[in-house]
Amino acid sequence: MLRALLLPFPLLLVFGSSSPPHQDTDAKPAATNPKIEDFAWLAGEWRGEGFGGTCEEIWSHPLAGTMVGTFRLVRGGEVVFYEIMVIGPDAKGFGLKVKHFSKEFVSWEDQQSSVRFAYESVKKDDARFSGLTLARNDDKLDIKLRMRGGDGSMNWQPIRLKRYPPRKPNK
Repeated sequence: MLRALLLPFPLLLVFGSSSPPHQDTDAKPAATNPKIEDFAWLAGEWRGEGFGGTCEEIWSHPLAGTMVGTFRLVRGGEVVFYEIMVIGPDAKGFGLKVKHFSKEFVSWEDQQSSVRFAYESVKKDDARFSGLTLARNDDKLDIKLRMRGGDGSMNWQPIRLKRYPPRKPNK
């Protein structure tokens, strides 16, 4: 049964397109030539809900022109899958790359492949890639991922996270 639940994930296709319809008109203009420091607000540990389970995402601080992240989805107390992510420049420009792994840590993509989200824009607490958005509001992080479902329809999948452990207020 669990194997049947795992099969749809590698078969889901992620598609680039314009970002979801919410726009922050008060934010500063998006960077056309991003620096990895523009994404520093993402660093830390985040935990919350998405894909019908508990999601955990951890991002390193900028170092050597990149940021590295990990993700895991847990349902019913068991890991469903993992991801390793990198934000930074590559041969195609600037983007966010993801490699997926089963709970046994077997890669879904072949050795030379990854899923790539091309950079679109970054501004204070908001990063947009083709098919992926990350938006922070204080200690909340909302992620939207554009996916094609098994029926062929396209939709934005939400992942709603909070900083973990929660920060204690300053006194």
